[in-house]
Amino acid sequence: MFKKLAIAGVVVIAGYLGSTWYVGGTAKDHIQKSVELHNANLQKYIGDTVYFSIEDYKAGLFSSSFIQRVNFKLPNFNKHIDFAYEIQNGPLPWADMRQGKFALKKYSFESKLLKNELIQPLFDLAENPFHVSGSVGLDGIEKGTQFVAPFKIDKKIDEAHIVFDFGGIDSDYTYALEPFKLESISKMPKFTMKVSDPNGNLEMVSTDWLIDANYDLSDGKTNSSTKAQAATLKYILDGIAIDLNQLSVNDSIVDDGKLMSFLTQASAKEFKIDELNLGGLDYDTSYDRIDAPAAKQIFSTLFEIVKEVMADPSGFNEAKAEELIQQQSLKLGALALAIFNHGPSLTYGPIRLTNDKGSADLSVKLDFLQPKLSGFNDPNFDVEAYIMSLINGVKVDISGNAEWFAEFLPKFVALTHKYDDTIDPVDLSTIDFKNISELLEQGLVESKLFKKEGQRIKLQVLAKAPEKQSISALEKVSVNGEELGLDEAQALLMERADKATELLDENGFTEAIETLFESTYEEAIPDESEESDDANDAAQAAADEAMAAAIESLECAPDDQACIEERRELEEAIKELQRQQQEQDLVDPALSVCDPSDQACIDSFNNNKQVMSDAELAKLFCAPNDQECLKLFDQAVDATAAPQADAAPAQ
Repeated sequence: MFKKLAIAGVVVIAGYLGSTWYVGGTAKDHIQKSVELHNANLQKYIGDTVYFSIEDYKAGLFSSSFIQRVNFKLPNFNKHIDFAYEIQNGPLPWADMRQGKFALKKYSFESKLLKNELIQPLFDLAENPFHVSGSVGLDGIEKGTQFVAPFKIDKKIDEAHIVFDFGGIDSDYTYALEPFKLESISKMPKFTMKVSDPNGNLEMVSTDWLIDANYDLSDGKTNSSTKAQAATLKYILDGIAIDLNQLSVNDSIVDDGKLMSFLTQASAKEFKIDELNLGGLDYDTSYDRIDAPAAKQIFSTLFEIVKEVMADPSGFNEAKAEELIQQQSLKLGALALAIFNHGPSLTYGPIRLTNDKGSADLSVKLDFLQPKLSGFNDPNFDVEAYIMSLINGVKVDISGNAEWFAEFLPKFVALTHKYDDTIDPVDLSTIDFKNISELLEQGLVESKLFKKEGQRIKLQVLAKAPEKQSISALEKVSVNGEELGLDEAQALLMERADKATELLDENGFTEAIETLFESTYEEAIPDESEESDDANDAAQAAADEAMAAAIESLECAPDDQACIEERRELEEAIKELQRQQQEQDLVDPALSVCDPSDQACIDSFNNNKQVMSDAELAKLFCAPNDQECLKLFDQAVDATAAPQADAAPAQ
């Protein structure tokens, strides 16, 4: 019995040793193939500027070791970074079994960054800057954990003081060679940056990052998605703190080999300025139907330019960079136009501010055409007109609700008052913000500029040209669903905007807003019209003094009746001129609101007077809360009407 057990044990040990030797051999093949695939992917985008190699491979029965080298190949810059690998051969690595891990695998490994002259600064910050441990299964899929050590930099450069406080990164990842796919979940506890110099101070503080990344580079395509979340992200600029709490950012690239789409969605549940919570903030952008080959060639071309500039041993040469860009300008220009080959669309928004009462939303979408490659050499080439010729459609959406505005406005006013000391203080507790928001909604809806849908108001303008034609061929424009001709739509929007302004003036909204933001600066410093009035008064005073001097110059002898009569007539003439001037100031309504020297204002007043009532004129030329202007205007109108009433019977 013992003999049989001994034989069985020898067979098991032999089998284990044999399988370990065999799998150890396949491990080396897998590592070499991995390097070849990495290099092939890099070659597509950046050539042989960066490539991997395996150095000093030492194979053993149970374990092996090697150096994986990252090589940088540039003129006058041939450097490398080394990673030392210690691997335990499968299918049951002895080190794993000692830890109770019995899953079959090709090998498990530990890797660390090796110190050299190029990366010595990293080792000055942390003893072991980068460390990886993992394993490769029998199916060739690698799983492991990466660790980037925390570090802190606190330096003074010239007059600037710079601080970086990095909390390190822990990542769990899964990596497949064919097709190339990488998935990782990373945690970063904190990242802080502070920059202080005589021109100002900037600080950024973020905490508790969780990053979920997926990359798929199979079949020469670039598909990726990254979801990042942070508990807090704070910017402090010269003492003003901006907080984005519970931040979420989702980025994705979709590439089918022909078309690419880029999407970014950002959201913060709390958007604060100096601890004043303005609500939530969302911001989305998307670029769809981008020509994939053209986009990748632009990247490769720009990288080649950067590579050549970096190759200059004397450092960055701006003149050389400009020369290289100029040399490639034709190619880059053609590629830039090629991006539009499939009629892409760009969407900005919705950009959304939210609070407990609702939201305010804005979004803009542009649809593009395939560009025409002609006319560039025309001396009268119009860049703006050419850009317009690329646009096939425009869609603008604006919406919101009065309750959101009533909640947002007092916070916005409080912030404005805090940072603008030229605005008169206002007791916000005495302001009926709900009423102000209702007045805004009333004016926008009654003017038909916005349309009421449920509890929200919205304005949607959709301008879509016929298929494959530019916006210049536009026939119809949709305004809140109403189809109109182009000229008709433009006139209607202008008319409704003017009507909205008029209604907001009439219902008191404009006056209420002006009260909230009334500036003390205007009171402290006279405006141009006040300065002009002062100048006119000074000129009139000088003229009066000149006339008085002229009268006094007529010194008459007591018995010189002719001289005395001449002096009396001169005095009477001066009094009559003064009386006529005063009467003219009252009779001419234009002079009640226009500076006498401002002929443009006077002409505008007189032209409008022919088609507008006195009340409409007063609103046009006087601010609603400018009682002094309105009073002068009424006096001038009354003074104009009175002589006409007296003159009628005489006629």
